[in-house]
Amino acid sequence: MPRLIAIVVGLAGALIIVRPGSGVFTWVALLPVCMALVALTFVAIALLRWPLAWVLLGIGGAGCVWAWIKLGADGGPRAKVSP
Repeated sequence: MPRLIAIVVGLAGALIIVRPGSGVFTWVALLPVCMALVALTFVAIALLRWPLAWVLLGIGGAGCVWAWIKLGADGGPRAKVSP
């Protein structure tokens, strides 16, 4: 588990150093992040035998926060209100 944490921290550090523009991040670029969340969920439930509620609250909550931040940074879809 410490190796996995070291890998995640290293990748996050690389993203901070490179600072890619928003043109780089499309939905296709985000697929590996989603696949990593799926793999992390599988490992937590199947291999580490963590309770499903903990996994869903932890990983699902982190995914929701990440989506909230990404949608907030892009302005997100907003409904137009007529005057």
